[in-house]
Amino acid sequence: MWANQHREVFESLIGNLQEAELQKMGAAMLATKQFGFMLVWYGLLWAVIEAFIDPKEGRCVDLRGPFRAEIDTLSPALRLCRNAVLHVPRSGDLLDDRILGLLSVPGSALMIRRVARGFARLFLEEYARRDQLKARKK
Repeated sequence: MWANQHREVFESLIGNLQEAELQKMGAAMLATKQFGFMLVWYGLLWAVIEAFIDPKEGRCVDLRGPFRAEIDTLSPALRLCRNAVLHVPRSGDLLDDRILGLLSVPGSALMIRRVARGFARLFLEEYARRDQLKARKK
């Protein structure tokens, strides 16, 4: 839910920036509210992905097909980006290479949106399933 809330705020704010403005900003664009919400969203999304794919988490969720392929494509760079966002970089650089690594994955922004929508769908389906089970028990 929190990842989705950050995505919603990011999307509502990003419409206020023009591409020309972003290009003038350079690395400083990462200090904007828009990109702050985007990067925290990415970090929270990684936490969701990790909960599903890390065997140590003990969940038995079978993710497959294009959904899993995109998760696998994004995972290494998204994990490193989360680390850069949630752990202060030792270098002190605003434009950390771990963030750039994710942003340079071809199609990463679209893949991240599809993965986020895929998890949203999974959660909605699970809540509906649980509601049906509750209704049957009554």
